[in-house]
Amino acid sequence: MSMKHRKTSLVCLASFLLLMASGWAADEQDVTMTHDNARLAGTLSKSESGQGLVILHAGSGPTDRNGNQP
Repeated sequence: MSMKHRKTSLVCLASFLLLMASGWAADEQDVTMTHDNARLAGTLSKSESGQGLVILHAGSGPTDRNGNQP
């Protein structure tokens, strides 16, 4: 599978999971982790059932939650 097809497949899968998870989120809070002067910020969403996990990690460079890069 080419890199372009792999990336497209991952984007489609992530979009599907986000749509599914949007109805499950019962509790959300902003979280920040710091390690060796590097800061990682995100949102922790907990479902009522306690099942499921989705991690979205942007590529290189700064990217906001809408996928925009400066």
